[in-house]
Amino acid sequence: MQKKTTIHLAFLGAMVCMSSISFAQSSLNVAGHTATIQGMTFDYSIGEMALISTEHQSKLIITQGLLQPSNASSSSAHASDPNSINQLLDYIKVFPNPTQNVLHIESIEEHEGYMQYQIVDALGKTVYQHQLHFEAGLLSHQIDLTAYAQGNYYLMLRKNDSENYSYKIQKIN
Repeated sequence: MQKKTTIHLAFLGAMVCMSSISFAQSSLNVAGHTATIQGMTFDYSIGEMALISTEHQSKLIITQGLLQPSNASSSSAHASDPNSINQLLDYIKVFPNPTQNVLHIESIEEHEGYMQYQIVDALGKTVYQHQLHFEAGLLSHQIDLTAYAQGNYYLMLRKNDSENYSYKIQKIN
């Protein structure tokens, strides 16, 4: 009787383990690596699923399998008020991702300054570079990617020589 109960419990435990494994999210990659380009570290994978949609909340942008943390103000005084203008300062939106033609970059700036844009391909070659002076308020910039080949690119932004941001961009046809 005790042996039969032990077998049933072992079988039940095996089924629970197998069911949790079979329903777990997973992604298979052909290859992957870590690269350092101009002092910024990037992790990349080749052969991952296609990126389809992007969702965002106050401090996180999620594009199926790609996490892009925002640099929103971490002050606890403003953390309770998601509509506070201080919550929007230093928040850079890059959309749509993936993109076919035009990549939009928007942010709300408290002071005037400048931003350097650089797009690097998967081999580390700079394929786009631009510097823009901006005034306080809404900063909006578009990059036309129509002529670029389908694939993964890295957008690197440097704001006022002190803040660095990087985004993985997928160009689709």
